[in-house]
Amino acid sequence: MDYGGFSLHVECNGHGPSVTLTGDLDINTAPILRDCLQDHLGDTVTLDFSGVTFMDSSALEVVLSAHKKTTTEGGRIILSGMRPQQMRLFELMGLTDYVNFDGDATGACPAAADLRGS
Repeated sequence: MDYGGFSLHVECNGHGPSVTLTGDLDINTAPILRDCLQDHLGDTVTLDFSGVTFMDSSALEVVLSAHKKTTTEGGRIILSGMRPQQMRLFELMGLTDYVNFDGDATGACPAAADLRGS
């Protein structure tokens, strides 16, 4: 299946899982991120958006759903490297006070993995 060059890389940054996203994060690729975040419920996960070239509402839904589930499990999601266009989506939806865009990540990293769409 063609994911338009989207990939993600998960590594332990000493504070918890850090997920580096690259390429288009849209309706076709958001399930890859959803699966990754499902594996880290309850952890403090940092999502690095600096390599994301496009993001649509399906990606926003994955991030918000994971935020809710992770918070319920005692973890949190921290968004970093947001480009102005991506930040604008969160602003338009009134979510900038709901999601953590920066902060000190603390937690454990149970596993590291590479996932790439091909």
